[in-house]
Amino acid sequence: MSPGFRAHIKQYSAAYIILVCILSRILFKLISGINNYELFHDSYRYNEISNRLIQGEWAMDINAYIIAPLYPLFLALIKLISKGHWELITVGVQFLMVGISALWIYRLALLVFKSDWSALISVILFIFYPLTLWYNFTLVQETMFQSLFIGFLYYLYKSYNQKSNRSLYMAGLLFGLSILTKSHALIALPFFLLWIAKYKSAGSTIGFICIVVSICLPITIINYQQYGTLGLSSAGTSTLFLLGHSDKTYNCILESAGTIEKRHAQGCDADFVFEKEYPEQPYSQINKMAPIQRFKSRKEIAIKWIKENPGKFGKLKWHGIKRFVIPGLDWNQYPIKIWLPSFLLGLLIYFPALLMLLKRSHNLNQAFKYIVWILLLNIFIIFILFFPVNRFRVITLEPMLIILAGAYYSIYIKKWLQRKIPAAIT
Repeated sequence: MSPGFRAHIKQYSAAYIILVCILSRILFKLISGINNYELFHDSYRYNEISNRLIQGEWAMDINAYIIAPLYPLFLALIKLISKGHWELITVGVQFLMVGISALWIYRLALLVFKSDWSALISVILFIFYPLTLWYNFTLVQETMFQSLFIGFLYYLYKSYNQKSNRSLYMAGLLFGLSILTKSHALIALPFFLLWIAKYKSAGSTIGFICIVVSICLPITIINYQQYGTLGLSSAGTSTLFLLGHSDKTYNCILESAGTIEKRHAQGCDADFVFEKEYPEQPYSQINKMAPIQRFKSRKEIAIKWIKENPGKFGKLKWHGIKRFVIPGLDWNQYPIKIWLPSFLLGLLIYFPALLMLLKRSHNLNQAFKYIVWILLLNIFIIFILFFPVNRFRVITLEPMLIILAGAYYSIYIKKWLQRKIPAAIT
């Protein structure tokens, strides 16, 4: 590889990364033939909520949850400016966001390992790892969250060796936007604050908190005034708790959630927390309550079920542990032709990432290890306290595991190239 060509690649690496990532998403979209709605029913819900926002109605209460508002607000904005082409523009923006997040993956890997090869292999793995491809054109908040969250992690780590707090405050901005998109990462916030206090300072920690709170404060005020809830973004963890601890969902969590069709089973029937007119008591009464009373009652029902069903509770927790440890999709919900490749590809990410995480190496400092352990804890808590939600793991944890796996593979790829093509390694 000539020095001139190498310099050209470095000069335009950002453009190449973003372009290749976007093209891969376009190609997958065309080949899959999947529309923008069919993978998740939430797509229809966000479409409806964004229409109500355009009409001036703040409609974040969907009975099961008070949802994080940024994604429906984003859809409403696109609809207002698109003149009828809003789906195409939305998907295009999501493709651009994931392209930018691929660039952040590259730069974060470069910061952590100081190796062009580690960064290159990491971004290639991220771009072509298939478990995020179908989120990127589906009209749900997963792509927006993942992109913003990767940006947060990049700027958080970038602040590690910096005297100024500019990158840290950028991280605060992106974290605030992340939880306004999907709020499950709030579980990890106390641990990230400990990271900042350890590697920056108490003043930096306070500054980070102030930025996050400032970004979320308008939504907090609106939700408090309209629904009586108090939180930075969304509300309804008690609903998630009930969904993970109920006879209504027990069988579909441990076994197949209905007939496994072409791509997957339809999932648990969650009408008992979504439908106001659900015919069965006590849900019929609870679903008509104000949000605070509704969420409190759901928590009480879930705790009562746990006390009455200790054996079932134990089986659910064991299933949660298995789903946390075993990579890939849920073997009960997907046909083997989809589950098996997801498992094998997951192993190719998880196994080397774990080796890198546990290995004593000067190339992987404790600051980055701490970040990955925080994310592992975040997902473990969700899988055990609530129930296994695989997309949370895919969009939150796996990008960092991909960086670790990329560094692992780059060691052996570089050695092979040094033997076979010495001129390629200088």
